[in-house]
Amino acid sequence: MRTTQALAQVFRATARILTVFLLPSIVFYMLFVGLQLASGEPGFIGLTLNLLLLLLLSAGFVIAWWREALGGVISLGALAVFIILGVALTGFGPTFSSSPLVWPLSLFVALIRPQSFDPVPNGILVAAWTLTAAPIVLFLASWLLRRKLK
Repeated sequence: MRTTQALAQVFRATARILTVFLLPSIVFYMLFVGLQLASGEPGFIGLTLNLLLLLLLSAGFVIAWWREALGGVISLGALAVFIILGVALTGFGPTFSSSPLVWPLSLFVALIRPQSFDPVPNGILVAAWTLTAAPIVLFLASWLLRRKLK
């Protein structure tokens, strides 16, 4: 019983720590792209959808701080929609060679080391998918463990 509660607490704390780092990077990226679009620079077809899904993913992360199940489901739903749209829409790009967090991470790397990210380096791709899925899985696992205790 105590082990389960401790494990749930570790999952929750780890997910919260990850979101503390992810949310500012997502917000920075959305502001960067939003200012580019506001200046009249055209974006690719899937950019608006990517921004919307990043907003839903972020909202899920924030909600999960108080309501783990609801926030986890919102984030998981945003991720599922990202994958579905990536497969269904040609302008959205290949899903499995991308992730909702590839663009924010690529922006940070490009600001540090200017270079082309076409195609996205494997290290960024693996990190982006891991960082996208980890908080969702951890929040939902914490909720499931806590639910078993009741």
